[in-house]
Amino acid sequence: MKQDPEKAFRWFKKAAEQGNTKAQYNLGLMYRSGLGVEQDMVKAVMWFKKAAEQELVQAKNILNILS
Repeated sequence: MKQDPEKAFRWFKKAAEQGNTKAQYNLGLMYRSGLGVEQDMVKAVMWFKKAAEQELVQAKNILNILS
């Protein structure tokens, strides 16, 4: 199956907006790398923070690295 980062971004965004922590983290990764979306570190950090607030360890770790 061919990968489609833009389509993945749209699905992660829908799930993230509904509070899915792993989707929030993945959306942060996509914004950070510019995969499927224009790179935007402000939005990346925002999504990492949302996931970290729900105790997702990976999000807390990446926020520590970025600060």
